[in-house]
Amino acid sequence: MISIFLLLILILFLRHVFYWRVKDEYKFQVDKTVFHSHRGYKKNYPENSLEAILDAEKIGFQWVEFDIMGTADGHLVCSHNFDLERETNGKGYVHKLNKNELKYINNGVYDKTITPTKICFLDDVIKKTSNKLKYNIEIKAPNLTDLSTARALGNIIGSLPVERIIISSFNPLVLMYFKIFHKKIKTGFLYQNREYLWVVHIVHPAYLHPRADLIDEELFTMCKLRNLGINAWTVNNYPAIQWCKQHNIDGVITDLEVCR
Repeated sequence: MISIFLLLILILFLRHVFYWRVKDEYKFQVDKTVFHSHRGYKKNYPENSLEAILDAEKIGFQWVEFDIMGTADGHLVCSHNFDLERETNGKGYVHKLNKNELKYINNGVYDKTITPTKICFLDDVIKKTSNKLKYNIEIKAPNLTDLSTARALGNIIGSLPVERIIISSFNPLVLMYFKIFHKKIKTGFLYQNREYLWVVHIVHPAYLHPRADLIDEELFTMCKLRNLGINAWTVNNYPAIQWCKQHNIDGVITDLEVCR
């Protein structure tokens, strides 16, 4: 009896790892390459600010990509860095502070070419952007097993436009959380090291989000076999963008003013 049970487990494992394919319903159906504004359009305002996200929408981006992390009291901040000293006039770490300790901090204070703004919270983005803008939300985690930001987002997922969201992360456990508890959410595995590509065979994201220079024929072959979508980052020159369009890359994450 035990041997039959173990055999069944082995079969299920092999099926999960080697015989999987993303269903079309878990991807956005596009007929041409779409562009994601990388952390918002940053010409006039800091990255991950509400103002940069609104500017991205204003100039015509269908998608905006931005980072989020949870505060100590469970609110969601749009920020790429955990430490405040790098880009703000605050001190400490975002995930160790409460919302009230963060909401008056200025972002982008060290770049004299842009206008500083208040730190942005996810609820501000949802309230201020239109109901047409799509969100590529990267979840940041201070360590592999920290799912606090994923859980905080999961707690409010019912109030978000889930039909317009991709959740992306370098952390496979974050993606597994959404695959298990929020199956309607589309997921993307951020990929910048070839040795970690095996993770997609465990997590089964809808999209692979590779660093653009890692895209090659082998990757195309695997994505076609598994019906994986590809959103490439960060593509910041026009010949590379043209190459992505010619190869039918689903999405291109860029700092350039390229919307169509």
